[in-house]
Amino acid sequence: MRPNCCTSRLAPMKTPASIEPLEPRIAPASLTFSDVDGDNVIITISKGDVNDIANAILLSPFQGLGQQLRQLDLTTAPAGTFDGASITITATPNSDHDGDGRVNVGYIKATGIDLGAVTIDGDLAKLGAGDATLTTPGVKSLSVVSLGRFDTTTGAPDAFTQIQGPLGSLKVAHDMIGAVSAETPSSSSTLSTSCACAA
Repeated sequence: MRPNCCTSRLAPMKTPASIEPLEPRIAPASLTFSDVDGDNVIITISKGDVNDIANAILLSPFQGLGQQLRQLDLTTAPAGTFDGASITITATPNSDHDGDGRVNVGYIKATGIDLGAVTIDGDLAKLGAGDATLTTPGVKSLSVVSLGRFDTTTGAPDAFTQIQGPLGSLKVAHDMIGAVSAETPSSSSTLSTSCACAA
């Protein structure tokens, strides 16, 4: 999947033609779009509604066959909207295109928000999450194909994942590049790597 360096933000409270709502009224809500190599990408969040998700998404302009998901900013919603939310971002190849079946995500911004399970069907450059209560998990689980592999080219400001509160579990299928920090009441631990992890 090719990275893109240009940005365009979705209009507030609108779902543009490039984004299709799947679950407009009932949580979990989902939106779908085509990524740069034509894969069908579905973003599903267990809290909030389609408008909340649409307002949180920052996509690149069209390049190739679709758009790059540069940022998912959950802090744009009213306080409490996404508390404890689980996020799943999946990609499936489009039969009309030769996509790789992966979605690369720049930055999931959930500063001040505890999250549930976060699952990315591709690379995630950066995640920021967790509220000020360090005794509760900032993220219950994080599962990705790779972490930080594309550095800042997919839209993140850096490749440093920072979580306030414990990280319940971390699963990286392949490359892990950059750093992951999780702060707990007794300590702050940072895992910094540049390696190819076992599948």
